[in-house]
Amino acid sequence: MDWWGIYRLGAGWVIFWATHCSNVGKLTWLTTSSSCTFLLILLLSATSLS
Repeated sequence: MDWWGIYRLGAGWVIFWATHCSNVGKLTWLTTSSSCTFLLILLLSATSLS
């Protein structure tokens, strides 16, 4: 795993705990995770095409 992957994993956990403990956490987490999933799909598509 590269440093970017480690950084994203750590940031993901920080975001998860921060949003999980707040009132709007669930909505924020769903929005963030869906955005990350969308970006991940784009990234995989770009790398497989190149």
